Amino acid sequence: MTEGERGAVDEVGLLRALAEQAMQENGLADAQGAASVSIVPSTASVAAAGMDIGTPRYDAAVGRLLEAGALERDEEIDRPRGDVPGEPEAFRITSSGIDLLLQRTG
Repeated sequence: MTEGERGAVDEVGLLRALAEQAMQENGLADAQGAASVSIVPSTASVAAAGMDIGTPRYDAAVGRLLEAGALERDEEIDRPRGDVPGEPEAFRITSSGIDLLLQRTG
């Protein structure tokens, strides 16, 4: 698998794991409901995507998802949490992110 292919797999895997976490935490029936819901990635969700929080692979996947508009930073949640080393930042999955997830996972 090339580095680009690995990156694409990581993106979709992380996005899927975050959507599932949002669904579980908020009692949502489907991924569509996870759009715009605040989420702080859990260690378990990131591990389900085959990564660890704070690693270069995780950071690269998050960066690509932010760049693609699939995720956006949730400044309202992050502000009270402060800059705690090792703590993941909060995000919102965008409707574009849900569309991307549905396209890639069929």
